[in-house]
Amino acid sequence: MKLLRTLADRLNEVKGAVTATAATFTNQDFLDRAMAIGFVVGGADGDFDADERAALVSLVQTHPVLSAYSEDQIMASFDKIEGLYKITIPMGNRKALELLGENTDPAQAKALMEFGAVLSTVDGTVDDVEVDALTKIGTALNESIDDYRDLLEV
Repeated sequence: MKLLRTLADRLNEVKGAVTATAATFTNQDFLDRAMAIGFVVGGADGDFDADERAALVSLVQTHPVLSAYSEDQIMASFDKIEGLYKITIPMGNRKALELLGENTDPAQAKALMEFGAVLSTVDGTVDDVEVDALTKIGTALNESIDDYRDLLEV
């Protein structure tokens, strides 16, 4: 019986750790940061057209972590980040990168960089301007783009 209790206690500890880890990836800040990355990568070429916006939302809705968010949460986050871009894309990018640099958990930073790398390949090519955008994102998140280059191959 003692072994079963010890095992049950250990399983509860693991469950608690998994639950705590999952919670760090399902808060609104994480979604906002992912959306900010979408705008930085999507607008890297100076334009963020309707097709790129639709691709961003579609990727968020099908992403293993981000798909946990409701459509209302996704749209609220999209609207919030889009608001940063009301004046110009460069100004919006500065604000989005500032948002990324605000106390991002290292595990979240890795997941966000992976998301950005995958997003940059959606159109079938990864342009130099997208690599530059990912480099800036990596700097904001304290991550090196070199760790994600394998994800950039299409």
